[in-house]
Amino acid sequence: MTTAYSTMLTPSRFDQLMATPDAVYVKPVKARDVTGVPELDNMPGDTVLFAVHLDNGDCVALVDSREAAFAGALHYDKVPFSVH
Repeated sequence: MTTAYSTMLTPSRFDQLMATPDAVYVKPVKARDVTGVPELDNMPGDTVLFAVHLDNGDCVALVDSREAAFAGALHYDKVPFSVH
């Protein structure tokens, strides 16, 4: 019997996916929470941007849409995951 839960990731599958060497993590951030980027100084603080992080936490990109973050990751042969 199939249940709605059968499509959920198991903890072990989640761990396996997150250990992907080519994984990057896409996270929405507010412009006011980003430091060290002078180009954002004149941007309204409540503007939502999308940060792309490596598994070590390094931010490698900051873009204006989730779609752009995913497209950029895929362009560089990375596997993007959303993080909230």
